[in-house]
Amino acid sequence: MPAVFTGGRLSRHDVWQDAAILILLVAISVLPYLGDLGFYSDDWGFLGTMATAPDESFAGRYEATFEQHEPTRSRPVQVLLQVALFGAFGTDPLGYHAANTLMLATVAVLMLLALRQLRVPRLTAWILAAVFILLPSYATNRFWFAAFGYAVMMAAYFFSLLADLRTVDGPSPRPRWGWKAAAVAALVLCGLGYELVIPFLFMNPLLMTLHVRRTYGVGLSKRYGRPAAITLVGSNYAVLAALLVFKATTSLGVEMSLDYYNLMRLWLGWGTVHFGSYGAGLPYTALWAMGVVGVGAILVSVLAAGAAAGWTAYLARQHPHLSLRAASTRLVLGGLAIYILGHAIFLTNARFVVTSTGIGNRVGMAAAVGVALILVGLAFRLASWSRTTTARTAILAVTIGAICGANVLATSAVATYWVTAYRSEQRILNAIEARFPSLPAGATLIVDGVCAYDGPAVVFESDWDLAGALQVAYSDSSLRADVIRSSTQLGDRGLSNRLYVMEAFHPYARNLLLFDSRTGQVVTLSDAPTARDALQDSIAQWNDRCALGREGRGVPVLRTDQIYTGWESRGFRWE
Repeated sequence: MPAVFTGGRLSRHDVWQDAAILILLVAISVLPYLGDLGFYSDDWGFLGTMATAPDESFAGRYEATFEQHEPTRSRPVQVLLQVALFGAFGTDPLGYHAANTLMLATVAVLMLLALRQLRVPRLTAWILAAVFILLPSYATNRFWFAAFGYAVMMAAYFFSLLADLRTVDGPSPRPRWGWKAAAVAALVLCGLGYELVIPFLFMNPLLMTLHVRRTYGVGLSKRYGRPAAITLVGSNYAVLAALLVFKATTSLGVEMSLDYYNLMRLWLGWGTVHFGSYGAGLPYTALWAMGVVGVGAILVSVLAAGAAAGWTAYLARQHPHLSLRAASTRLVLGGLAIYILGHAIFLTNARFVVTSTGIGNRVGMAAAVGVALILVGLAFRLASWSRTTTARTAILAVTIGAICGANVLATSAVATYWVTAYRSEQRILNAIEARFPSLPAGATLIVDGVCAYDGPAVVFESDWDLAGALQVAYSDSSLRADVIRSSTQLGDRGLSNRLYVMEAFHPYARNLLLFDSRTGQVVTLSDAPTARDALQDSIAQWNDRCALGREGRGVPVLRTDQIYTGWESRGFRWE
């Protein structure tokens, strides 16, 4: 049996050593930016709801969030996470981001444990977990509170896989039903969060069956009996069927999206992100990042590269007979399959945005598991060309170290935009609070002079983020707000903004106030002539003041994204 699939029995000491290095890598990776991140976009909407909920209990905040934010109704686990974090940290962003870093470390460790339970060799399992957890292709999930549920989703998935494998991995010819109950509970938790990993849930019974056959030489039915085998497999698929029904009836925008344009967005678009910006284009991305970050972030990336290379070299010396060539082929083929599954959910919902750096890249996290397998497989193939064990170890260690270091550097570069965006938000909010020590109940504040994006990061772009921030600041759920954009329309009855597929309309009235954040001037927009006098020139000049960005993407900062958006805007026609 190929060495890639026969990692031997688990040593608890070895596993926890590897886990400790993974946790250290995650901790190192966030050093350049963790303390400077804040809240953005949807974060403010959720915070505004929870901060002003009539019932300040956990249940009251949960109910308020569930009722006021329709997209969360298909993701109750996301709401639970948000209410729990708010209860623990209030409006202090550091606690949220520290908790998310801990969850990312948990994802890495659970992935490692699941792979080792599958008898994946120690070297292969550790490298896969390290590369995956540092990939920048889902960087938004490190910065954006509203996307923290993706890490919970991945943790729940890896735990469900681990528990399923533990169910059938014991000396007794009877399943360990306690582990099976834990696996089913984790599947439910996983499915009631984000939808990305639902296609992965089909794999667990197959992996469980394969694991039993490889370990004991027989199938599930022969080892445990037909009734037990049916229960082991059927319980997974019963949960999966229930989740599919729940998602189909509660999720927004569910419909088959198999037309040419959306298929090209799905496969060409995400291929550009995973295998362009952070694949073949990673050296270019790293050079770009070096021009964005400071010396401290560069040193942190070098430290991460050294740690990854050092531990890879140490583990490679423990596996001198591992067939890197055989492992390479299997990793690449398995990675392609997982990569396809990681994006398969979007065959039923085209509401995604392709971007390497903007908030839309949050949905790349599941497919990134497959990307990690492919990258590691290619690294193994490169190292396998060397004739001596020493050379193979050196090449593998340097390659993995370079990938991990470049990934940390790229993520730190993207993070700089989120850090400066939060500072811009704070300046705007401070200016508003200085000009308005109080706001009348039911008022709507329109803010001019705000650039919606700082690179890929959101400053204030909509009626929900600025309104949520003001509700937090003034402890008033009746406040509404919006920002002026180049697309703002001044109608006869009111002004409006369209973002994504939603339109926010603000009728002219005495409680519709315009605040210019540059001059501090306030105008009451009580009628159309007043609004046009105050805003026509500003709207016309908006593009001269602010870089043109798009929702979900912000302002593209990588050349690969600029090339891709050009293809997309032409409908993927080459002429």
